[in-house]
Amino acid sequence: MVAMGLALILAAAAGARADEILYSAVTDVGQASQPLICGVAALQLAIASGPSTRAFGSELARSLAYTAAATEILKFATQQPRPDNRNAKDGFPSAHTSVAFAFAEALAAHDSHWTIPAYTLAAVVGYSRVQGRDHYPLQVLAGAALGYFVAKEVGRNKHWG
Repeated sequence: MVAMGLALILAAAAGARADEILYSAVTDVGQASQPLICGVAALQLAIASGPSTRAFGSELARSLAYTAAATEILKFATQQPRPDNRNAKDGFPSAHTSVAFAFAEALAAHDSHWTIPAYTLAAVVGYSRVQGRDHYPLQVLAGAALGYFVAKEVGRNKHWG
């Protein structure tokens, strides 16, 4: 549900048709997780017709891709357990939270009117990961920081990608 909210905010901020983005995200990836739905929305914006929307979509897609890659590298390197499954070694950092905060920062940098809603939804994602016992609070905070700083750097370095 949070992914759908993020996709709606993205569509509205970019001036795209939300129904087209959501329909494609749902039909293309089925019951996929939030990072995949956000990624599909970003890629659709990257190939959109307007140059401003394409630039935003490209920046968002790069932010999400770099964040996802950094998250997976850290998960592999740290091998931290999760609260609900001590045998799982993929707890650090929270991927859902890192992607949510990368999304929020990219959107806030694109249009400051969306800063509060985007960061509120990102915080809800992080909170839900702790409440659902999917991650420890430090894993969620690390994911939030990672997503934020990667998206901030991608925004500063437009030549990346």
